[in-house]
Amino acid sequence: MKTGFVVIGSGIAGMSAAIHLSGLSEVILISKTNLISGSTALAQGGIAAVKSHATTKQDHIADTLHAGLGINNKDAVELLVSRSGAALEFLQKNGVVFDETMHTEAGHSEARIWHISDQTGLYIAKALAEKVRTIPAITVLENAFAVDLLLQDGAVHGVEIYHGGEIKRIHALKTIMATGGAGQMYAETTNPIESTGDGIAMGVRAGAKLSDMEFVQFHPTALATDESPVFLLSEALRGEGAKVVNGADEDICNALLPRDELSRIIFRRETQETVYLSLRHKTNDFWSERFPNIFKKLQEYGLSAERDLIPILPAAHFFSGGLKIDLRGRTTVGNLSAIGEVACSGVHGANRLASNSLLEALVFSEQVFLDYASQVKQGVMPHAPLDGHFETSEFKDSTAEDCKIQKAIQNISWKKIGILRSKKSLDEALYSLSRLEPIGTETKNLLAVAIFVAEAAKKRGESLGCHHLSL
Repeated sequence: MKTGFVVIGSGIAGMSAAIHLSGLSEVILISKTNLISGSTALAQGGIAAVKSHATTKQDHIADTLHAGLGINNKDAVELLVSRSGAALEFLQKNGVVFDETMHTEAGHSEARIWHISDQTGLYIAKALAEKVRTIPAITVLENAFAVDLLLQDGAVHGVEIYHGGEIKRIHALKTIMATGGAGQMYAETTNPIESTGDGIAMGVRAGAKLSDMEFVQFHPTALATDESPVFLLSEALRGEGAKVVNGADEDICNALLPRDELSRIIFRRETQETVYLSLRHKTNDFWSERFPNIFKKLQEYGLSAERDLIPILPAAHFFSGGLKIDLRGRTTVGNLSAIGEVACSGVHGANRLASNSLLEALVFSEQVFLDYASQVKQGVMPHAPLDGHFETSEFKDSTAEDCKIQKAIQNISWKKIGILRSKKSLDEALYSLSRLEPIGTETKNLLAVAIFVAEAAKKRGESLGCHHLSL
């Protein structure tokens, strides 16, 4: 198959990029499962965005830099905020209808969170999927596993996928990686089962540089159950006054602390007692109207927001690091761009500000489009080689042994490279991970990313944001 653009990944980053790029050339959009799946569909909170008033934009910039402890790429942050209004308009143009009232979340100095009830991501995914399916220039390949990039003379010329029981080759002038993060690296995670770091591993194999891999953000308030992934209890609950308490309904800390601080407090406390979220200050009717999906989930577990304390635990949530990109979304490898959670633009720094992730995916998908549109206008888009000699990649499905190895990766990562780390724990993690020998392609990718995170954490010799050395 040949195309102008191939987009690997079908979350908000991949679908918005495909929509933009379809105005320039044919696009093949690859989805590991189906279009309405992945982390985007699970996003509850919303999108942080400012549509007017320069001073308010400056506040959003300041909040983002403060959350990231100042190691953010300031130019990327300014770009993010300056294009936030356009990002909202893009969604609205493509069928997304936001609630009228904006809300505040931890780390935000004002109400700037645009949401759709408590299922913002799901509604966005549905709207973009519906739009994608109406565009003739976009070909969607679902249940297609991206195996490896086609590399020649230091540049990417497409991708090999496993689809319909066989390896297929897609030759493309430009390849856009939008595969999401690697939350399945951890025993406790809010990420779906397909979040195994495939894009990060593929990019590194092609020679792309990584950045900020040590900064894995843990969400402090997931519902404590035996489910995997665990169900997220949105930050917006605490924005509405939910408290973090002990079994006697006594506050144990400020519920609006940054995610990393709150996660550490809860993680340490759980060695002594169960930690809860208390929603008792408002009625069931309020919670069911404001957070219908969360309220329904609580009911499934026989929990009443008005009557019961809700058991919580922290869980892996978002990778701030990934394939290093510039302001145009370009990686360090020719013809390869990256957007969304698989990429590291420097926007988030050491700790992501809540509700900036969906915004980042939207803004940088537009940046990739603008970059390629400029190249088309200047006549500098590559025309060869679309063909040539490429070694055929090998795809191996996960075996029973791989399932055991994935569990081992998750347990090692959770205990040794998780919320609390030390030089000793990181050395132990690297040793234990190096002894694992997966067979399946997906498990190999997950193992590679776990090693990348441990190595990056070891290089960062001091605690900073999400990277916290306990001893």
